[in-house]
Amino acid sequence: MKQVAIFEAAARTATLGALLAGLFVGAPGQAAEGGWKPVDPIEIVVSQGAGGTTDVMARLIQRIMQNEGLTQAPINVTNKPGGGGGVGLNYLSKRPADGHSISVGNATMISTHIVGRSKLTYTDFAPIATLNQDVVAFAVHPSSPLKSGKDLVDRLKQDPASISIAIGAAVGNQNHIAIALVAKSVGVDARKLKTVIFKSGAETMTQILGGHVDIGMTSSGQFVKHVEAGRVRLIALAAPQRLEGPLAGIPTWREQGVDSVAGLWYAVFGPKDTPATAIRYWEEAVAAVERHEEWRRLVRNRQMLSLYRGSEETGKFFKSEYERLKGILAELGLAK
Repeated sequence: MKQVAIFEAAARTATLGALLAGLFVGAPGQAAEGGWKPVDPIEIVVSQGAGGTTDVMARLIQRIMQNEGLTQAPINVTNKPGGGGGVGLNYLSKRPADGHSISVGNATMISTHIVGRSKLTYTDFAPIATLNQDVVAFAVHPSSPLKSGKDLVDRLKQDPASISIAIGAAVGNQNHIAIALVAKSVGVDARKLKTVIFKSGAETMTQILGGHVDIGMTSSGQFVKHVEAGRVRLIALAAPQRLEGPLAGIPTWREQGVDSVAGLWYAVFGPKDTPATAIRYWEEAVAAVERHEEWRRLVRNRQMLSLYRGSEETGKFFKSEYERLKGILAELGLAK
């Protein structure tokens, strides 16, 4: 299924040293492919505020590229939050397509268009690489009578509006899709769910910790310290298989007989007409970053899944994701 394919792409096996060598054959600092390299300051656009996952990833890319000499040009990160990611997309679309502006973004680049919050979509940008993916985790307060995914399903079947569901940070995002897939899988109309939208995953977490909602969902990595401290209980993960590490004991929805696989993927892309030689440069540079131990540590600590794809594969992935998400959001009555 397309949902599973999102998580199961294999990462490249090339070593960091080989990738660096491929980037700098010939004159010092010169890319082998077509001889293109950044000569002006580089701007990484992030459609999220400082401190969010997308911002953290962008700044780690910035640090690794500079520390490893992947580019001699200075790199700046520009945060453009707002509009469910639409503000940042609009900003990037107006930047010169000369290879000096790229964006670290996520699945909202597609969903914001489908729900009508942005006129721009994946075809308005040049794909460079796919990075990682979060897994959506379903959490309840330790005092909750919901002990398992089955308990939640039984309640939803009885009355889908009887459970208050906290979602951060927008209607139609991956957290919303995860619970919609649960409902669909067990024959419940997802449009009848009692969903409460909060501004961020942090706000969702506050509601769960305080016992103010029956259940909430956000990226699994954000729950680790709370699970270890006994402040929340996870009843299911929307993953194709169990995670490793501190959440290894949490069952997936599929283990509990429910087909819900969902998470927020992250990708790198540029303005639409970015030259092919510049795309190749960034594709190889991002691949080198992805193989770096500091990057892999981030993936492990945040309980993310590796999902590296190059430019061509990322373009195909964007297209398939648009079709998949449009179908799901249409069922929710959210597609425009």
